[in-house]
Amino acid sequence: MPTSSVNQGYSTTIVVLSHAVPNPFSTETTIHFALEKPSELQPEIINPLGRMVLSESLGGVASGTQSVRVTGDSFIAGIYHYRIIVNDGEDH
Repeated sequence: MPTSSVNQGYSTTIVVLSHAVPNPFSTETTIHFALEKPSELQPEIINPLGRMVLSESLGGVASGTQSVRVTGDSFIAGIYHYRIIVNDGEDH
């Protein structure tokens, strides 16, 4: 499974961010990632037109390999982009 290292000079809190499976999806997909330390997360889902269709705080998430299941019953079928906003409690 292809992965991306996430470090843009700000933080190394997320060490691996994998592709959502499945994508494209029609009703549900799962995003897999690994955290270096416990953090507050907010996944955001962006539709093919560039509009954010989901932004939801997950609160505190433990370090290690994790996953987030996204239910998109109200989404049209298609390929969606996502990002995970991380607040690890540190100033960067």
